[in-house]
Amino acid sequence: MSKKEMMKRFQVVNIEALTQFEKENRSAFIMCGHYASWEWMMSLGYHMKHNGYGIYTPIRNPYFDNLIKKIRSRHNAFMIAQRTAAAEIKRMEEDNERGVFGFASDQSPRPKPLTYWRSFLGIHVPVYTGAERLARELNIPIVFAKIKRVKRGYYQAEFKLMTDQPKASPPNYITDTFTDWLEAQIYEDPSQYFWTHNRFRHAKKK
Repeated sequence: MSKKEMMKRFQVVNIEALTQFEKENRSAFIMCGHYASWEWMMSLGYHMKHNGYGIYTPIRNPYFDNLIKKIRSRHNAFMIAQRTAAAEIKRMEEDNERGVFGFASDQSPRPKPLTYWRSFLGIHVPVYTGAERLARELNIPIVFAKIKRVKRGYYQAEFKLMTDQPKASPPNYITDTFTDWLEAQIYEDPSQYFWTHNRFRHAKKK
């Protein structure tokens, strides 16, 4: 898809919710779910000065992993492997390299003794807290991305600030807020949620 076609099909209604941090020389995190055309947010580089980065889980097959990175990086964006994301973002912050980092935060983490559990769509599940923990450590603002389908092949992204001072927020506030907002979004239109990504695979283990 060309830049012109992407910008026509994926509209951003309030990019200033992100670009406001460029003026402060601060990075920003975006949290979203596997909802609607979430992968098209890799085109946000067309709308802002900061580089955009997507946090992703590499595919074991090198050929397909490179193919996915090539496809997702087509529109002014870069990919960072989940296992190295924390170290890479910390390095960039230390080197004064600012960016906007996207987290699809409704993943299903493998349960551990200190895993955070809570209700999601009425089911008790382990919840991913990586974005919150890193944001609190580095005090990077977090924005929620609400993506909706306008019509076939056309989508819209709206951003809502969760907090611009994560360090001052109570533990789990960011994760709970994200989960509550994503739930509300799914209830508005369940057809756009990516139900096959195994969100509930660990639901019965506690």
